[in-house]
This record gives sequence, structure tokens and C-alpha cells, in this order.
Amino acid sequence: MKVVYLWKNGSPVLVYKNEDNEYVYPIDKWTETKPPSGIHQPFYFDGNQWIGNTRESWKQML
Repeated sequence: MKVVYLWKNGSPVLVYKNEDNEYVYPIDKWTETKPPSGIHQPFYFDGNQWIGNTRESWKQML
């Protein structure tokens, strides 16, 4: 078992190996790169890094 993160919102997903000993990944785009702590919504993975808001910019959007 391992954890991957969905590109669209950083949700963690547990993936397991099947009977052929291969991981079964989500259909949605995913990454093994965990979103950094302190990042605020909305955020997403652009294929290289997580893009999101700081606490200060998030507060301004409220």
C-alpha cells in the first residue's frame, strides 16, 4: 500500500497492489508528491509542483 494525491485538490488516496502485484491507481491524475503544509485552498498540482494560496492571500479572498 502507498499514498498518492489527486492533482485537482490534493486529496490523499490509498493504492493497493492487485493479484499481479501491480498498484491499482486512481483514474484521475495523481502524484506521489504530498501537498506542502501551510498551503490553502484552492490549490492544485501543475505537473511539477503544488500551486496554491498562502494563509494571508486565502484570508483576503474571504
